[in-house]
Amino acid sequence: MEYVAIALTSYLMGSIPTASLVAKLARGIDIRKHGSGNPGAANALRVLGPVAFVVVFVGDFLKGYLPVLLATYLIGTPLAQVLAGLAALAGHTWAIFLGFSGGRGVVTGVAALFAMAPLVAAVVTVITVSVIFLSRYVSLGSVVGAAVALPLMALAVAFGMGRPELLLYAVPGGLIVIRRHRDNILRLQRGTERRIGDPDPPRRPPSRRLSRVPLPPGAG
Repeated sequence: MEYVAIALTSYLMGSIPTASLVAKLARGIDIRKHGSGNPGAANALRVLGPVAFVVVFVGDFLKGYLPVLLATYLIGTPLAQVLAGLAALAGHTWAIFLGFSGGRGVVTGVAALFAMAPLVAAVVTVITVSVIFLSRYVSLGSVVGAAVALPLMALAVAFGMGRPELLLYAVPGGLIVIRRHRDNILRLQRGTERRIGDPDPPRRPPSRRLSRVPLPPGAG
C-alpha cells in the first residue's frame, strides 16, 4: 500500500503543469499554442524569456527530485525511489491536468536521477549541456543524455557506486525521453530542426477556400 501511495503522489506532483501555469500567470496565454507547443522549460525560454525559464526549470526539477526524496524518507528502498522517479516522469509527460499530455521529461527525469544517483546525473548533465553547446540543438543534447544514462548507470553499479535496482529507472526513463523527442529526431534527420538562436519560422495564414457560386442557367 505504501508503494501505491508513493506512485500516486509522485504522479500528481509530476503532473503539476509548471510551464502552463507560468505562461498563464505571466502572459495570460496557453504555452502549448506558442513556440514549439511543448509545455517545458526550453519553450518557456523561447516564448516567455529567461526569468520564466528559471521559474519553470526549478519547478520541473523539483517535480522529479522531491518525489524521490519523499520515497527515500517514507520507505527507503531503491525500488521505492525508482517507482517515485518513474511516476513523476510519467506525470510530467502525461499530466492529468493537461488532458494526459505534457512535456518531454528532460528536466524532471534528470532531477529524479539526481535524487537517486547524483554522480551519474551530473555526468549526464555535463554531456547533455556539452552537446547542446556544440551543436546548438537542444533536442540532440536531450536525446544523447537520455541514451547515455543507462551505460553510465551500469558503470556506476559495476563499480559499487549504485544499487542494481536503479537500472530499472535508467531503461524506461531514457526510453520515455527519447520517445517524446521522436518528432525532433525526424527533423534532425531531415535537417529541419531549429537550432538555438534561429528565428521562428513564419506562420502561414489560414487558408481560405473560395465557395463556388452557382452560375445562372445558360451562363458559361
